[in-house]
Order: sequence, then C-alpha cells, then structure tokens
Amino acid sequence: MIARRLTTETTSLRIGSGGVLLPYYSPFKVAETFRVVRALAPGRIDLGIGRGAGPRLETPCG
Repeated sequence: MIARRLTTETTSLRIGSGGVLLPYYSPFKVAETFRVVRALAPGRIDLGIGRGAGPRLETPCG
C-alpha cells in the first residue's frame, strides 16, 4: 500500500485516502488498514469516506 510506504519515507507529510467509497469496500477492512497506517504515523493520516454516486451512475457499461 502506498500510504504505508509514504509513512516510512517521510516525517511530516500528511497522507490521505482521497475518499473511500464504502459500498465498494468492506468497512471492516478499510478500518483495519486505516488503523495500521495510523499507528505507523500518528496524527498524519486522513481518511475520507463516502457512500458512492448513487444508483443512476451504477449501471453497467456495454
């Protein structure tokens, strides 16, 4: 994971997820990953979460 690598390579850079759409990922896995990375760099990790764009944009292509 890129965030984990950035925590070891930098000392003052704030690291953020940019937004995790919880309908597409397991909330437990997101929380676990966030907790591990936060333990590596306390106070430097930001987590953005969202619920998605809604059903109008979730139609399959093709």
